[in-house]
Amino acid sequence: MLPVYLRGGIIMGKNETSIIEVEKKYSQKFSKILQKLVESEKLILLSEYLEKKSELKNIPKIIDDLGMLAEHSIYGYVQYYAIVQYLYMKKSNNWSDAGQDRVKNSFFSVLLEKQANEDLSYSEFELGEARIAETANFHDLINKSDSELLEIIKNPVIRVFDMQFSFTETEQLNKLLQILGSNRRVMMGSSGEFVTMIYGVASSNKYHTYDIHQFYKEEMRTPNAVSYIVAVIDQNQIAIRREVCEYIFYKKWVPAVKIDSFMYGFMGNDLENKVSDAIKKKVFDCFSVEKESDLVSVKEDFISRMVENFSYHEISHDLLEDFNLNEEEIAIVNAISSIEENVLTVMNEVLTEWMPTTMHLKGPLQNIVDVAIKRNDIEAAKKLLYIYMSDGWFLDTDTEFMYPYTYIMFSAFISCFDDENNFDFVELHGQLKQVFDFFLDWFRNTISEILVLVKQATYKDTKGSLLSYSEFSEKIKMINYLLCYGKENTDKQQLNNFWLNFFAQVNSLSPEIIKNIGMIVTARSKLLYRDCILRFGGKEASQKYGEDIRTFVLDGMTDCGFCVSLD
Repeated sequence: MLPVYLRGGIIMGKNETSIIEVEKKYSQKFSKILQKLVESEKLILLSEYLEKKSELKNIPKIIDDLGMLAEHSIYGYVQYYAIVQYLYMKKSNNWSDAGQDRVKNSFFSVLLEKQANEDLSYSEFELGEARIAETANFHDLINKSDSELLEIIKNPVIRVFDMQFSFTETEQLNKLLQILGSNRRVMMGSSGEFVTMIYGVASSNKYHTYDIHQFYKEEMRTPNAVSYIVAVIDQNQIAIRREVCEYIFYKKWVPAVKIDSFMYGFMGNDLENKVSDAIKKKVFDCFSVEKESDLVSVKEDFISRMVENFSYHEISHDLLEDFNLNEEEIAIVNAISSIEENVLTVMNEVLTEWMPTTMHLKGPLQNIVDVAIKRNDIEAAKKLLYIYMSDGWFLDTDTEFMYPYTYIMFSAFISCFDDENNFDFVELHGQLKQVFDFFLDWFRNTISEILVLVKQATYKDTKGSLLSYSEFSEKIKMINYLLCYGKENTDKQQLNNFWLNFFAQVNSLSPEIIKNIGMIVTARSKLLYRDCILRFGGKEASQKYGEDIRTFVLDGMTDCGFCVSLD
């Protein structure tokens, strides 16, 4: 059993020994029963099972002990993999796309049990490093190389009561916690070369086949689960990070409401900031907020709207992959994006937003439309919409790779405002499926064009020999076989690994091919921008703006009343 941090220190000596002995005793008695309940199609609580099937006394205490042991064990494993991931990041200087500062701030906050919106002092960072070093020493991790550390975190496994759960078995692990009556949940999901893990206090509810877990208190998480990642999905498990929602509420919305209402539209030095401020003002108007105390009083309603948008966004990601893209298309986009963020990454998100109703499930915009039209609750729909629009406006930030997302999304939004600058939900309803198909056609055609180039290209191997696509692919398959020997991988995982290694090798040995792919994506992006302007703005706009979608969006948002004029 791995050591566990329990609010301040590693369980060691007698405490550790006694807990291991208790777990061994309970494992012998209950592991087969728990395994049976986890594998059952129905959710049967252990308390219910024991009351019907057993003559044991003190059942409540047994349940409490089992729950405590399971919670401590899972916490210990998540903490262990979190420490390993941090050490790998530090040794390899690979801090993920989030960067060192965001990673350290987020991870040290959970290590030191600080609120997500609290700033850390220099001494607290030192304390965090000391905590990490202490645990790393205990596990003999200090002298491991970055490649050895990476191997540990690639395929994390959690063991509880003689049961073993891989990172793809989050549903089963959460079912075990439910069976034991625990209010803790765990989330594990693959994210590039890392696995994201979150553990803490959560409420759970069922939506069709999905389990949605709202994490109210994160007790441990891996360093790559930084503060701007609001939600995580893996298979049918969705984690909504309530702490992150509160972080956004206090870091983004509370400072914004402190601005005098007359000053909205003038606070920024440029049009991008003015539009951003004007969208926020729309949000505050929807909630009848004029000052900070007003906003704080509606915090629960406000955050619940955020959570609603995020939940449908995550469900829509799953729908997109299950019903609209094949596994190779997904793997190619993920692999190319692992080298450099590009418009393909962005379009994956855009398609998620515009997902129409599919198999009784839907994306966030379809949900907003349904709230407005089916539920006939225009005010609730406006709250969802304008929070959504604010979250999607990146032009006043330094997150440049998301600028195309704003261009594409808002070029379509502009066409849904009527002559009096009111948002027309009926118009959005009428456009939704057509716009989704329009974006999907562009996306799939772009991937097809890339695939044609890839299959016609000539590749270099490590010796400088020239190879065809077929010959080069065989070498990649052999590399994958050696890397994954002895490991069980699904067809989807094998395909993802193939394309990740394929483009990694191409980038190293034949970088000109990656450059040519970039040229295709750039040319296709310009075509998309021109088509968006024509489709959503008409011929006159197309003649005026050409492919200058940024100016089209800024002018359009101004015309829709999102930039107050001094006149």
